[in-house]
Amino acid sequence: MIDDVDRLCCYQYLSWLIAGRQVLEIGCGSGDGSVLLAQEAATVWALACAEDRPKPSQLPRGITNLQFVIGQPDRLQLADGYADVVIVPELQRWIGRGALLPELQRVLKADGVAVFIVPNADAGVPQGVHYRRLLGHLSRFAHVRVCGVIPFWGRTVADFEPADSWDPALDCSLVEEDELPDCYLALCSRQPLEAGQYTVLQVPAAAPSPRIDDASRSLRPESAELTRLYECIAELEAARQADRWRVDELNGRLRESEARLAELQRELEMERDRVQHASMALQRLEQLRLAAASKPSPARKARKA
Repeated sequence: MIDDVDRLCCYQYLSWLIAGRQVLEIGCGSGDGSVLLAQEAATVWALACAEDRPKPSQLPRGITNLQFVIGQPDRLQLADGYADVVIVPELQRWIGRGALLPELQRVLKADGVAVFIVPNADAGVPQGVHYRRLLGHLSRFAHVRVCGVIPFWGRTVADFEPADSWDPALDCSLVEEDELPDCYLALCSRQPLEAGQYTVLQVPAAAPSPRIDDASRSLRPESAELTRLYECIAELEAARQADRWRVDELNGRLRESEARLAELQRELEMERDRVQHASMALQRLEQLRLAAASKPSPARKARKA
């Protein structure tokens, strides 16, 4: 089981994740952890099961955003997309319920995070779950980041990966290679999560097994092919982007040409108006000239007289 120390340690670690958000806690136990969550979250909906008796040791004054509810975790009376964060502090209690994870995904928002805490069977903790089995249960989620709660200077929460897949970019100098976490803390989401503020080191769990080595070797050709395909996609994307820029440039030139054409058409219309006015004026002058020529002059009138 997860004791109160590990629970409160994990909840303290999650303060960066729950601050100002709607939190759903599945299996609140005594309720002390729920009170800790309520001090950071906007609201906390703490589900207590039949065997739980939520009686927090201390309920600070002014805590009005915490609600304890009796119910079943796979039949939640909540609307779709209710919670920003769902926390299951003892996943091993519900791991056999096939309807649990779909129900939690239903009430979780699209950008929400599901958090699962479970004892580590690899460290010999009773009622624990092995690392590989945990990942298998959480495979419904697109992204899973696993941390370990390590009994090191009290408790330390650290990014966790087995030794066969360790990340050399993480600092392991403060932890012995054979040191195992007491429990796992898994953060599951649709989008990758960045490391939290207390995540400073990694704990190797075990030496790589021959089966894993064989699987890794068999995947190398596929990995190389996948890398090549990614490079081709990147090249095609770059070419497409260059084409887009060229099209944008040509569209800009076309708009400039159309604007210049419209301006020339206006000037042509103005010139046609001027020519028409000039022609009308010439016609009027010609009419006046002919009229003047048809009238007898005074000298001609005098001779006739």
